Amino acid sequence: MDDRVWGIDATGETGLAPTSLVSPLELAAYEHLAFTPDWTPETLAGALGDCAVDEVPPLLERLRAHGLVRPSQQDADRIVAVSPVVGLGRLAGDAEQGLLEQSQYVQRLRLLTNSLSERYAQLRADRAQDSESEVVSGRDAAVVRVGELLRDCTESVDSVVAAAPTPQALEQARVGDAGLLARGVRVRAIYQEGHPRQSRALQEHLRWLSEHGAHVRLAGITPVRLMVFDGTVAAVALDPGQPGSGALVLRSPGAVHAMTALFDLLWDSARPAGTAPTAGAQEQPLTELETAVVRLLARGNKDEAISRRTGVSVRSVRRIIAGLMDTMNAASRFELGLRCRDRGLV
Repeated sequence: MDDRVWGIDATGETGLAPTSLVSPLELAAYEHLAFTPDWTPETLAGALGDCAVDEVPPLLERLRAHGLVRPSQQDADRIVAVSPVVGLGRLAGDAEQGLLEQSQYVQRLRLLTNSLSERYAQLRADRAQDSESEVVSGRDAAVVRVGELLRDCTESVDSVVAAAPTPQALEQARVGDAGLLARGVRVRAIYQEGHPRQSRALQEHLRWLSEHGAHVRLAGITPVRLMVFDGTVAAVALDPGQPGSGALVLRSPGAVHAMTALFDLLWDSARPAGTAPTAGAQEQPLTELETAVVRLLARGNKDEAISRRTGVSVRSVRRIIAGLMDTMNAASRFELGLRCRDRGLV
């Protein structure tokens, strides 16, 4: 029989690269060869089930690459199994050594990751301090950055909340607010008047803030998500129409002054949380929410847009407009706008 009939020459060379991975099929073939001295390609294929006879030669080549078979020294036409102690023991040893080297590599990689992460964080902090603006993309990154700014606050935090917060966001905010208040930092927050009506969790959060010393007010409109830290750094929504877009961090004195002035204007026109809306007086017959609805309506906003801006449902917007039309005896929305203008309400 030709010495290369199994793809293995007399020296045992196959040209295959050794590997420590042995497939279940190869292990089954090795077991058959080890315990069947008079094996044939047919008996091996039969023992393996779905294996065809013409698949035996490449299978034997792979076993040789693993060091599990060798040419017989008594019969050059035969292939014999290497002792499990030698063959499988060597593979197990190689695998253990590979795992050890991989573990050492992972350890070195973690050490390098920690080292580079610290350097990168310091570099980012240095650049942020030197730059008058910093773009933070994405909601998660913005939350992390705001957390860093809150950690460094010593005097005051002023914030405008534009979108209705989720219960998860409120839970995270409460942890940060508790830390600020415990350090004696003044906390002022403006929320949309319509949002607490739709969220019991927000109602409880506003009550918790007030009980723990924070100052909370409600406004008919909160135009943009905004935070001012110690009067020196401001963070504003990167895209007011996309709450998850991220934040723009500003350090320029002019920009921070403008954000602070915007907050103060909103604060002065808002009402303290827990107090009743202003209504009934002839010179100021509208509540803050009604005033906001009328002003948005006068600017050409549709009901859906007014709903988004004020935080109340579309149905509530339409009910408010209908009520105002009835109160002011206006036959149409256009006439309502005229009457509100004549009274100096818009």
